[in-house]
Amino acid sequence: MNFKRSLSILLCLVLTVSLSVVPSITASAANEETVYVSAASGSDENSGTQSSPYQTFSKAYFSRSGANTLTVVLLDNVSVDQSFVFYDNGTKRTVVSAVSAGTTFDITAKSMIGFYMNVSFRNLKLGLQEGTIFSANGYNVIVESTVTFTNRIKAFGGGIYDTVKETNIELYGGKYLSIYAGGYSQSVSGNAKLTIGGTVNAGDGIDDTKSSTLSPCYIYGGSYNGTVGGSTEINFCGNAISKYIMGTGYNETDTIGGDIVINITGGKVMNVYGGSGGASKAAVNGDTYIYMTGGLVESLFGGCESVDMVGNALIYVGGKADVARRIFGGCYNNMSPGIFSDTWHSSRYVKGSTTVIVDDGCKIASGTELASGNSANKGLFAGSRRNGNEANEVSTLIFLNGCYEKYKDKIGDTSGWSYAFKSNHDYLVKAGKGGSVTNSKTAGTITVIPDSGKAAVIGSEEYQGSTSYKMTSAETNITFRIPSISYTVEHWINDYNGGQTLYKTETLNGILGETSAAKPLALLGYNASVTQDVISNETVVKVMYTPKAKSEFSECDINCDYNVDMLDAALLQRYLAGWSGYNAERVCLITADVNGDGKIDAADNLLLMKYIANYNPPEFGAGSDKVDKDEGWGPWI
Repeated sequence: MNFKRSLSILLCLVLTVSLSVVPSITASAANEETVYVSAASGSDENSGTQSSPYQTFSKAYFSRSGANTLTVVLLDNVSVDQSFVFYDNGTKRTVVSAVSAGTTFDITAKSMIGFYMNVSFRNLKLGLQEGTIFSANGYNVIVESTVTFTNRIKAFGGGIYDTVKETNIELYGGKYLSIYAGGYSQSVSGNAKLTIGGTVNAGDGIDDTKSSTLSPCYIYGGSYNGTVGGSTEINFCGNAISKYIMGTGYNETDTIGGDIVINITGGKVMNVYGGSGGASKAAVNGDTYIYMTGGLVESLFGGCESVDMVGNALIYVGGKADVARRIFGGCYNNMSPGIFSDTWHSSRYVKGSTTVIVDDGCKIASGTELASGNSANKGLFAGSRRNGNEANEVSTLIFLNGCYEKYKDKIGDTSGWSYAFKSNHDYLVKAGKGGSVTNSKTAGTITVIPDSGKAAVIGSEEYQGSTSYKMTSAETNITFRIPSISYTVEHWINDYNGGQTLYKTETLNGILGETSAAKPLALLGYNASVTQDVISNETVVKVMYTPKAKSEFSECDINCDYNVDMLDAALLQRYLAGWSGYNAERVCLITADVNGDGKIDAADNLLLMKYIANYNPPEFGAGSDKVDKDEGWGPWI
């Protein structure tokens, strides 16, 4: 809340900015090589420098080995024939670039382009057939934002002929019919990763009422006719545009073995499904996560469009995210409105939990760039879009950073169809600032994560650190504060001779950084002061008691009432007997030491009784007679 973000989101943002600038084409280190190609004026007998370029791309591509990066610079339009393959040329990465952005690297001779090494394209136009299969084969293939295509293609992170272990393809330029993190008729045994940003599909739109500009591009986290054995991750950023983003593959059998994560930080998309979308009925074997902190999306669904989903679905919307129409935590179901009754054509749902988390700053049901024909069914919905709730789809709405009041009017349908479309949430969570709340693997349970130095308060209970909390009511309110702590209060009595005695120790509870609740005791004959009153992790609050002026009371005045009588004797005797409540708050420990020997005992009581028996009321106060061990006591001494 904090909700956490993957490192790939940050990398996507960095690349989107950095790749927008055409870098200079020079070798910057000893292990980097740059060669030049000119089909018009070059020769393969040349040295490959800018003044003596090669004529063919193939010659340049294989001219150097052992370099960390080989940059092949096109001085004019260059083509390759059908036999050329991007396979190992002895370098770690090849960059294909051009002096002029309008220069064409023509690969139209090939309908399938496979890469068998790390390759980047920069500052050029790629000549491609419509529908060309562009396969990274598990290598890191990057199309930078300064690249344009002559036609739309189909891009794959995986292989054409073989299963690959994992994928990581990055597309920031060009136009596409479809993009897959997985393979083309091949599987990925491990994880699949896809990053799309920059200027991908520039000029496309997401308004399906405008067929001439509507993007044809579908983005898949899985394969086309193949599975992904591990998890899949889609990062969508920059100014990229697509019609659909779907977490799974194309066909019913194109499943994902692990979790699906979709990070959206920019761009525009019409529909996003955490599971399968469109006609696909691919199964989800893990959980789905959609994190949207930027960009524009018409509709977000945590589940699937055409099939039930088994697992848990999470949608987080915050930052500068703009959802123009609707958010559903679960699956989609079509409904046809009727004059007398509506007809629901399916009842798909998530067999698990759905969670929608809303954070401050985002826009929900904003209508941004939304056609009037799509303005129905706007709002925020925790569960699936269906007629009624399902017992084993447990749905939760969570509002972070105190934003509930701001977004509460977005819950449910806001377009006049509230009777038909319901949020169907089982739980509503309102969280304040100072921490985050997210879903849990267990339905009806949330994970509460206070910020560093904070604790969560739910009801009357305080929780420190990450806590799994089972909700017990339809509405849960969570606040975050500095955690409470137990601290010690020590009461120290000072005597006239500079000595200190620990009179009492108590344990109190308070909040770190706040003022202690320690209170001085009303000890007879003493002035009190608190020496430290701000609570820290290892706080010991000391209360110091200093005797009042020695001349103020008689040594016999046990209760400090300026009278010496039998009440004083009774108090002293009860103190000596250990009666409960007869402590320094009722018995002055200074005046009770009648003989001044530093202790209170039977000798003091005897002297007090003798004094009272020979009673001649003295003048108490400054200059008055004192009962002292060095003074005479009449007939008894």
